[in-house]
Amino acid sequence: MRILIYLIFVLGLWRAVAAELLGNYSSHVLQDSELRIFAGGSVVAVRPFADGIVRITLSPDGQSWPDSSHVVCLSPEPAFWQLSENDSTLTMQMTGMEIEISKFPVRFHFLNANRLVLADEDGFFWSGEERGVRFRLQPSEHLYGGGERAVSIDRRGQSLDSYNAAHYCYGVGEPNLNITVPFLWSSNGYGVYFDNPYPGRFDVGAAEQTVFEYGVSGGELSYFIIIGASGPELLQRYTLLTGRPPMPPRWALGYLQSRFGYTSESEARSVVQAFRDQGIPLDAIILDLYWFGWGQMGDFDWDRSQWPNPIGMMADFNSLGVKTILITEPYIIQTSSNYAHAYQNRYLTPDSTGIPVVIPNFWAGPAGLLDVTLPTARDWWWTFYADRIAEGVGGWWCDLGEPEAHPSQMVHHDGPAERVHNTYSLRWAKLLYNRYREFYPDQRLFNLIRSGYAGMQRYGTFPWSGDVQRTFAGLQAQLPIILSMGMSGVAYTGFDISGFDCGPRDSEQYIRGMQLGVFAPVMRAHGVGVPPEPIYYDPATREIVTFYINLRYRLLPYNYTLAWENSLSGMPLARPLCMVFNDEAFARLDDEYLWGPSFLIAPALEAGQRTRDVLLPEGVWVDFWTDETFVGESHYSVDARLSKIPVFVRGGSFVPMIPEIESTSDYAGDTLELHYYPDAGTPASSNAMYEDDGMAPDAPEQGLYNTLNFAGYVTTDSIAVELTTTHDGYPGAPSTRWMHVQFHRIAHRPEEVEVSGIPALFVASLAELLTGDSVAYWSEESYVLHTVFSWDGTASNLVLHGTGLLPVAEDRAVIPKMFALDQNVPNPFNASTNITFTLGQAAHATLRVFDLNGRLVATLFQESLAAGRYTRAIDARGWPSGVYFCRLQAEGECLTRKMVLLR
Repeated sequence: MRILIYLIFVLGLWRAVAAELLGNYSSHVLQDSELRIFAGGSVVAVRPFADGIVRITLSPDGQSWPDSSHVVCLSPEPAFWQLSENDSTLTMQMTGMEIEISKFPVRFHFLNANRLVLADEDGFFWSGEERGVRFRLQPSEHLYGGGERAVSIDRRGQSLDSYNAAHYCYGVGEPNLNITVPFLWSSNGYGVYFDNPYPGRFDVGAAEQTVFEYGVSGGELSYFIIIGASGPELLQRYTLLTGRPPMPPRWALGYLQSRFGYTSESEARSVVQAFRDQGIPLDAIILDLYWFGWGQMGDFDWDRSQWPNPIGMMADFNSLGVKTILITEPYIIQTSSNYAHAYQNRYLTPDSTGIPVVIPNFWAGPAGLLDVTLPTARDWWWTFYADRIAEGVGGWWCDLGEPEAHPSQMVHHDGPAERVHNTYSLRWAKLLYNRYREFYPDQRLFNLIRSGYAGMQRYGTFPWSGDVQRTFAGLQAQLPIILSMGMSGVAYTGFDISGFDCGPRDSEQYIRGMQLGVFAPVMRAHGVGVPPEPIYYDPATREIVTFYINLRYRLLPYNYTLAWENSLSGMPLARPLCMVFNDEAFARLDDEYLWGPSFLIAPALEAGQRTRDVLLPEGVWVDFWTDETFVGESHYSVDARLSKIPVFVRGGSFVPMIPEIESTSDYAGDTLELHYYPDAGTPASSNAMYEDDGMAPDAPEQGLYNTLNFAGYVTTDSIAVELTTTHDGYPGAPSTRWMHVQFHRIAHRPEEVEVSGIPALFVASLAELLTGDSVAYWSEESYVLHTVFSWDGTASNLVLHGTGLLPVAEDRAVIPKMFALDQNVPNPFNASTNITFTLGQAAHATLRVFDLNGRLVATLFQESLAAGRYTRAIDARGWPSGVYFCRLQAEGECLTRKMVLLR
């Protein structure tokens, strides 16, 4: 019966069933800082949690209240609010929000500073075990979040399942993957977290363009309304509600190498040694299921026939700065030495009779699923982790926890399978995190996890996007996933850089994946059938890849600071432009993004691509490779040769870097390159760099860190940088630093360079500079002013007198704004979709659609058009599902947008 109910729900057939709605108001009471409104036999409770956060709870029968979802970690704070009433309305006023509740019938309206941000359509509805809520959508709003989806970051026009599911060899267009986060936030200034773990469905204007609906298959329904002025503020309040990420171990920001799989100790040793011999940085090797032996899933111990000395091996790896990460799964197959014990002690999830369920067709063999909700099962499971940690394991890989195979007849200690399914991996992550805090309080947990749920970010999780296909379509799916996960509060999402399977060996695709991986939260290559390690590629490929892995390490101070910011506010490392710039042009843009506050990344993600179109936001942007300057709010066609990923630095930025190192264990902080990009349009700018020992879990809370503060000032005849430090430092912090400060785009040699009031000595070459102290060098080839000096952390300043900045090139080839091409809506689409474009002046234009292989599918028009804004409908009946590209050509220029067709 439950299966039938779920299928009806997922297929949307429940719409045909008459649903009950909240009726008319009858009375209300105030109880324990909560407003309870009675409407017929139903009760709705309204409880403020914090400024801008309130929970709304439905009790259809007026008696039951929500079960814990294991997500919300914020306790309701005593909040000052006022209640007023008239004949038709109840009004709650509190800091950051006002709620107007109409009485006849009971419906909610949420306002911020007298502006309506969200209102009920029909509000709550229920039918049997299913229940949900319907809101009204504004015409121009966009919604983001919802977890891991390989579709457009704007959820408007999409219908998405809220049910964790693994999809093998997926590519662009897969709407439902391994991690569900039932939280969406809107460009209209609100977010909604639905606090119910049962299987659900988002319909964000798909069935009805003006309705945002969320429904679940069971349980009680609460939702949290979060009000904020911007995406970052909404995310800050959401992560206050569901938890902020802890600081990662510093080595997690290095390069991690994996494959399916290293079959023996000798193979693993040879791979690590080859990295060192070839001078390629490496911080971890990740061992797949061969470490315990193929066919022995559930043993949780080494297959010593192939791994005779794991303790010695891991100690040797540690001496090279390389951690060892082991895969674990929640399944115990019947041939495992632990199966009988787990079965007899009821650690395996049973059915309603209490007998453990055997999954007969599980891919590794008939198996049982550990009941992570059962305390005794958790305690037993942990003993195996503790044994391996004592041997030297540095981190964990938690796989298959969707759970991948989860029969509906299973009844966990905490309830039926459908109630536990989405939170299974969350509880697994919580187990590891809490036990590390208890038994290893000096270690930061690294948990490479395939699945999860809202709130997973607070448990030291580093999810990856599952078994993606080894194609450009698979690579193109990753950026929307990473950005959407960040907008869902989960900032450390990575991907199988080389692609997991279902594609040939392709050096170009491998290089493009590595380039994207440099600017991804986790940089990890993994795959099967084709070597994912750079050591096995041809010299030309290896040279490019090694350069980018080295760049990842050189950016470690910048990236580690992004991790600190994430722990403070929930702000992701990879940020869609729509989060930062209030411009409709960025609302659906998901093929370029911000990496922290300073970088804009525009990866090349198509086969054969050697240039790409970039839309730059307002301000001045500097090419990271050439220092060429671009003025924002324009489209540009830029160089994207195979060895280059287009990267831009925002004018006024500071970028701290270090020299090349072999692993993060070599990081000392005593040598720092500080790149400053002065901009006359940003006469005063500042940034900070965070630094701690990379290991202590509570370093930020205990003040065991340094912040290096950078401030820049630009006037008509001088350019200055001020350096200060704050906080008390940490054990092992450098007492002095060798600073190499580089001022970019300096038009000519300054008349004088002062280092804390003392004139620096100009030298004749960069080589001479790097051996000096309080010296300066201006390069007329690169227009960079270099200064080198020893800094003890006291307030210092550098001043360039009598110089200026290079002018911005006015003749840079700009793609005129007349060629604005919007993302198609809806996207993904089925039978049809609409393309909108703008011509700023009359032009001969062509609009064509190509498939992923570059074959022409349709020509939508080819004609001369007057200036204006146009919309063309695409009739896709008869087209197969897949990825397509719409290209607008006018006056020799070309703009492209990716389209996804689903059936």
